[in-house]
Amino acid sequence: MVSQNEGFTASARGAGEPWAVWRDGDLGDDPAGAYEASADEVTAAFAEDDALERRFALPEVGEGFAVPGRTAIGFHLLDYVVHAWDIAVPRADRRPRRRPAGRPVARAARP
Repeated sequence: MVSQNEGFTASARGAGEPWAVWRDGDLGDDPAGAYEASADEVTAAFAEDDALERRFALPEVGEGFAVPGRTAIGFHLLDYVVHAWDIAVPRADRRPRRRPAGRPVARAARP
């Protein structure tokens, strides 16, 4: 999630097109600190004036792909729902009946 936070932060600030900003995610010697710092940065970037209307480049989706901030933030929220599930539920306990909780988020994130 550090890489995603850094990528969305860069994109919110108009610098998200280079694939490299989405791939670094250096955790260093303090993975929790790296995550916390990246979460603070992306939260601040999303809270900036007109962030919902800005175009966010999302090179993971495709070269030149960009969406309004409102949609990009929804994509990032969906990432969090999916990956929180990955962390919270051991593989053996994942049952399809538990997954529908994320569906409303996924539907809301569609452009």
